[in-house]
Amino acid sequence: MYYICIENGRDGFGYQLYHQIYSIILAKKFKINYCYRPMGRIGHNYENNSSYEDDLNKFTNLEKMFTQPYIDKTIHIRDINQIQKIIESNEAKDINILIFVRKLSNRMYCFQKLFWKYREKHLMPVIDNFLKDKENPFQNNKINISIHIRSGDILMDKKRIDYSRFTPDSYYIKLCKFLHHKFKNKEYLIHLFFESKSNLGFGDTNIHKINDSIFDIKNLIDKNVILHENGDLKKDFLMMVFADYLFVAKSSFSVMASFFNKNKSYAFNDFHQGDFGGFKDIQIINPEHINL
Repeated sequence: MYYICIENGRDGFGYQLYHQIYSIILAKKFKINYCYRPMGRIGHNYENNSSYEDDLNKFTNLEKMFTQPYIDKTIHIRDINQIQKIIESNEAKDINILIFVRKLSNRMYCFQKLFWKYREKHLMPVIDNFLKDKENPFQNNKINISIHIRSGDILMDKKRIDYSRFTPDSYYIKLCKFLHHKFKNKEYLIHLFFESKSNLGFGDTNIHKINDSIFDIKNLIDKNVILHENGDLKKDFLMMVFADYLFVAKSSFSVMASFFNKNKSYAFNDFHQGDFGGFKDIQIINPEHINL
């Protein structure tokens, strides 16, 4: 019997969860089995919490849905075009073989377009399994709007800024202005999710504050706006998952929240191509002409 999983480790929660979900898609695509592997060496553990990884793995509920079988042989690959050829060899007729996909850039995945298609066809049980023990954190009878702002490690130093993942505060100022106007006659709350500190990667124990001259979150604070700064990861994720309107950043954290969110998701960035090419249901908005 053939099993498959994608290498994980040293990335944040969102990116590692993405790899797990994508492994499930590949298993469905090739009609083989997904081999559950817990996330490891998860980044952004600023408090050095010893139960951090165990808590996050339990949070996904994937370990309750998929097995960790005994594997007789592991085949390491870097190109998922090799998968079909391996299966056709029929080597796993009497043993369990794991096809272990070495971590690749998402841009190299040749089945991106299957992501959202498989979400509706095969992955709703995964979504329902995640949600089954989760309580909606919003108990306020208001319209809740969650906006994730990619900050942290990309905003620490002007010399180190990663413009490929950066969205200027001017975009969010225009978005918040639009939202205040759109919902002015209704009960609503805008939740901003923002990291003002970070480290340089997994294993770095030095905490760095971001440079607020690059992005000043104070420009977005107004009536009906709540800032969730350096918040609890699981709570923040659920507030994105259950939001009536979710605005995702160039971040696997909020993009994966949109995967579980059954309401409306938006972004300034086109996710039809590139890192998250399969996320067709994220509506692209133009900061100059915002319309929801």
